[in-house]
Amino acid sequence: MRGDGTDRSMARRAVLATLGVGLTTGCLQLQDPDEGGTADPSTERVTAGSTPGSTTRQTSTATSESSPAARTPLEPQAPGNIRWRYETRTAVAERPVVADRTVYVTTKDDRVLALATDTGAERWTYETKMESENLRHAVAGDRLFVAGSFATEAVGRGNGRLSWGTASGAKYKPLVRDGVAYLGSSTGARTLRAFDVAADELLWSFTTGGSVRGRPALVGGTLFVSAGAHDGEETAPMYALDAETGDLQWKRTFDGTLSSSVVPFEGLLYVTGENGTIAAVDPADGSVVWQRTIDGVGGAAGAPDPQFAHGRLYLPDRSLRALDPTTGETLWAYTERSWFNRLAIVDGAVYATRYDGGTIHVFDPATGDERATFETPLQEPTGLTVGPETVVCGDRAGAVAAIWR
Repeated sequence: MRGDGTDRSMARRAVLATLGVGLTTGCLQLQDPDEGGTADPSTERVTAGSTPGSTTRQTSTATSESSPAARTPLEPQAPGNIRWRYETRTAVAERPVVADRTVYVTTKDDRVLALATDTGAERWTYETKMESENLRHAVAGDRLFVAGSFATEAVGRGNGRLSWGTASGAKYKPLVRDGVAYLGSSTGARTLRAFDVAADELLWSFTTGGSVRGRPALVGGTLFVSAGAHDGEETAPMYALDAETGDLQWKRTFDGTLSSSVVPFEGLLYVTGENGTIAAVDPADGSVVWQRTIDGVGGAAGAPDPQFAHGRLYLPDRSLRALDPTTGETLWAYTERSWFNRLAIVDGAVYATRYDGGTIHVFDPATGDERATFETPLQEPTGLTVGPETVVCGDRAGAVAAIWR
């Protein structure tokens, strides 16, 4: 239960005044909030070569609208039909990112690909030297930020050339706002660091003790981040930090291990844990508004990030659930199949796949009824992303495909 103290209420109002900015309130987004940008990636051929930055890398770029890896679009444009398929030669590391008519893909052999959304033609390829099988990427302005376990790099979205790099890695998608990159480490010192990208300068570093277990959330001037249990402890903390200085504002501990990003929605923060915990937290002081444990959420492999649309909280994991974000009450649950990965939610429909099959399932967001299924040639999807007219999906077997929706 929340308290009614004057100081606490005033603090909460101050934080909530900033929470409406940039948050989804029942509206649907075709991409993550930070995966927009104004750049219009060129389709012209660019020449490989070294580029300036704090680290030295080689950028391999080859652009052709007749790339042999891209498949000719198929007709008719019926839902479930493949628009194009691109062979990546090796497993796709995570779900693709779609922004400004371009699909960005990372692969297990340390490559970053930019593909045209309408044809799948390769715009450019960037080869990192991170030696990390789990590259994470996010769009910020005219650059694509790519994080591995021990390094983070930024490349131009129009040409795939390196523009910035640091020896600080992140297990999850990097968060970049207003020229500052916030990188949480799950190895070594286990810290959260803030970098001024333009000045190539470390602004501050905060030691979390436990591994940073998800992407931070920035709301107003406060940064929120979850961490794993400290060595020998059975509780896991969530931190609120001053985004400018890294100073601690509050710390809240939970039983077990938190293993998702902190996700803001309509004035609250949401986080999930390996023990099936899902909690809604007051950003002003870290007090828990509601908390419950759900069978089929979390486990040794981690827990899913909460997703929001249609005024509902969605949890894709060993089942697919929709919760009331204000109370945590289950509105519907789909348990006939298991291991759904990240969802794509758009145009009044919920799209999902399983880790062990290429079938796309389409659900009614209000009832959880399965509207349709689309069979695809993908074997082990890495997650769905909604693009113009299509759902884009990567595959651990080495392919990216756009499917008409």
